[in-house]
Amino acid sequence: LALSVMAGDLALYTGPTNAGWISDASCKREANDIIKGVAKSFSTITDFGDKKEADLGAWAKSHTGDKKIDVIVTVSGTMPGSLYPFPNKEPDGSVVEKFVDDGNVLINIADWIGYMSYEGGVRSADNGADGAANIFDIPGLSFGSRNNVMKVNDKGKKYLPSLKDFTDDRPWHVEQFKGTDWDVTTFAEADANNADPAVAVNKKTGGIIAAMIQKAWPDP
Repeated sequence: LALSVMAGDLALYTGPTNAGWISDASCKREANDIIKGVAKSFSTITDFGDKKEADLGAWAKSHTGDKKIDVIVTVSGTMPGSLYPFPNKEPDGSVVEKFVDDGNVLINIADWIGYMSYEGGVRSADNGADGAANIFDIPGLSFGSRNNVMKVNDKGKKYLPSLKDFTDDRPWHVEQFKGTDWDVTTFAEADANNADPAVAVNKKTGGIIAAMIQKAWPDP
């Protein structure tokens, strides 16, 4: 992603995490690395920590329709209810779906995108697979474990030079995006239909959803 040309704002959500996938300490470290790495690429950067879920929802609403490309990174791999109320209470038109449909960017790290929340330190009722399916608006979409040994491809070597081959847990099921509004670019693959990381761009709205290293890895 050419973040330097976006000139919008960045929000990070750092938990509470599903600690078996990424620990709270690692999540905060990753967030700090992101902030340092892109400090000059955004007008403002806000880390909503692990106790400001409602504020993040308000931020997303205020950055929908502002005519800028804004970015949310769920560093924790969890999806707070202020973005997508669990369990699947807003399957269509959630705050995060409207944010992406406005041409903005959502990036997820670690656990299955949109699966659940640990806000308040307690696991929510799961959205399950329907969380991601509803956000992408692709019925039946899944990131379930299949062929998981990811080999970095040519795009990965070019654009993500630090990426190494790894064993995944929640690969993108690339064939499920065929015939939809989404174009998917992969950076490491187990085969043509199983990939991670990957970026999907909506051909109609310009919205972008990326998910990377969706792996149970407490200390990446």
